[in-house]
Amino acid sequence: FLIAFFVWMRALDFLWPLEIILLAMLIKAEPQKAEVLFTEKHYKETKKNKFQITGKFVALILIALLASNFYLAINSITKGDGHRSLEMFDTLNLIPPDSHVLNLEWDIIPPLIAVRPDLKYATGVVSTYTYLDDPKVHRLLRTASASPVEFDVSLIDGEKWSERILAQYPSDYIVLSESRFPQFIYNLRGVESLRELSESGAVIAVFKIVE
Repeated sequence: FLIAFFVWMRALDFLWPLEIILLAMLIKAEPQKAEVLFTEKHYKETKKNKFQITGKFVALILIALLASNFYLAINSITKGDGHRSLEMFDTLNLIPPDSHVLNLEWDIIPPLIAVRPDLKYATGVVSTYTYLDDPKVHRLLRTASASPVEFDVSLIDGEKWSERILAQYPSDYIVLSESRFPQFIYNLRGVESLRELSESGAVIAVFKIVE
C-alpha cells in the first residue's frame, strides 16, 4: 500500500532530488573528507556531535515531508476528491451484474474495477490501446473530453455521437465523470436512446442504453 501511495502521490519525484541536495550539503560541509565519504574512516567520524546534529536535522526534514504528503492525501480524500474516494463511485451499483460498460475515461479504471469487478469495461490501461484498436473511437472519446480551447463540446450531436461509438463498442451503459465531461453529460441527456440513472450532480454519471 505504501509503495502504491508514494507512486500515486509522486513523492518519489521529490525524494531523490532532495536526497542528492542533502548529500551535496554534507560533502560541502566537510570538503576535506569528500574523497572518503563512504570509507570506514568516515563512517566512524560520523559519530561526532556535529554530524549527529546534522543527521537529526535531515531526519526531521524527511519526516516533515512524509507527514505533509500524508496530510495532503487525507485532506484531499476527506474533501470528496471524486477520483480518490471509492464512495464517489457508488452510482456504479445502479448497473446490473455482467453488463457491458462504455467508460469514457481509461485512467479511472482502477476504482471502477475495485467497486464493480463484475462489469465488462470497454476501455482501460492506456488510451493508446484504444487508438490501436479503433482510431475512430479514440477520436470520438477525445472530442467528448476536449477543453473549451480545443473544441466547443456543446456543438457535438449527442445522438450521432452515441450511434457511432456504440456501433463500434456495443454496450449496455455509458459511464463518465462529471468533472471532466460537464457539457457532454448535458448533451447526452437530450439523446432519446439514453436514460440517465444517476442523479444530477453525481460525481460519476451513468446512462442506460435503451432500445
